[in-house]
Amino acid sequence: MNLPRRNKKKRHDSKPTLELIDEAFCLVRSAPAWLSTSYLIGTVPFVLGMIYFWSDMSRSAFAERRCLEFSLALALLFFWMKIFQAVYARGLRAIAAGRMINWSLRRIARMVVTQVCLQPYGIIAIPLSMIVAFPLPAVHAFYQNLSAMEEQDHETVRAYAARAWKQAKLWPTQSGIIVWLLSPWMLGVGLIISFWIASLFISYIMPLGLYSDLVWFFIALLLVYYSVFPFAPFSCIVAANIAVAIYALPLLLKMLFGVESTFTTSGWHTICNTTYIMAVFALAYICLDPLSKAAHALRCYYGDAIKSGEDLLKDLEQEVKK
Repeated sequence: MNLPRRNKKKRHDSKPTLELIDEAFCLVRSAPAWLSTSYLIGTVPFVLGMIYFWSDMSRSAFAERRCLEFSLALALLFFWMKIFQAVYARGLRAIAAGRMINWSLRRIARMVVTQVCLQPYGIIAIPLSMIVAFPLPAVHAFYQNLSAMEEQDHETVRAYAARAWKQAKLWPTQSGIIVWLLSPWMLGVGLIISFWIASLFISYIMPLGLYSDLVWFFIALLLVYYSVFPFAPFSCIVAANIAVAIYALPLLLKMLFGVESTFTTSGWHTICNTTYIMAVFALAYICLDPLSKAAHALRCYYGDAIKSGEDLLKDLEQEVKK
């Protein structure tokens, strides 16, 4: 029986990044239905809540009165999302290792505690890390690792965070490429900055009357193309396809079945607003984040295997079955 041989140096080298991303695509596609459903159960309520919150706070006359309770509801939905995303990421890591997780009450309780204690800081830490570009891959990987890595028995939250950070510092070049290709964070922050700069530009020039929103929208798109696309090309392509689909589907329904909707009656005003942009980003996040979770689940698997030899045991089992 010929087993694969791997010397120590090779085991410490990172897997080629494109090969890892391809493996992440296959891992997401091979995930069982219950695992994919768990991701959607956690993420979709938060995404819908975020879109509603954004729309209400930017347009409603009663936004100030409802801000506190809506913010608390959104925070609870965020914790809900992170807990189910951890179930999804850990399930993917278990599939990569060729095993299943025994979801005991104690394991679930430990997972809930670590996610609630650590994940909220990522909302601040990841955007701040973009100001100093170099820490971003490690910070992003750290919060993804918190979802993918399982807690050990009698491990404190601080020790668990230290272990996730140590894993995040492995293979920094690979981590940076994953952020560049798969992370929705670069897209989200880039969209906010681009449309904010376009708003400032419109406010400082002469009023354009009826066409001010249209000019604002196209200036922002130019900023996205020239300043965001180089840093998040795949994310921008995904978002562009979603934006076209959201706008085109109502027009197709009207052409084929005569169905009128807000999109068909409002014309370009429908897309020239921040709620439309937030909806596009939210759908892009749902498309991209599972791939990012899968890539970091694989990184955790290969990183842990350096000491545990888990990958060698998996290879051995596969050879024995043959």
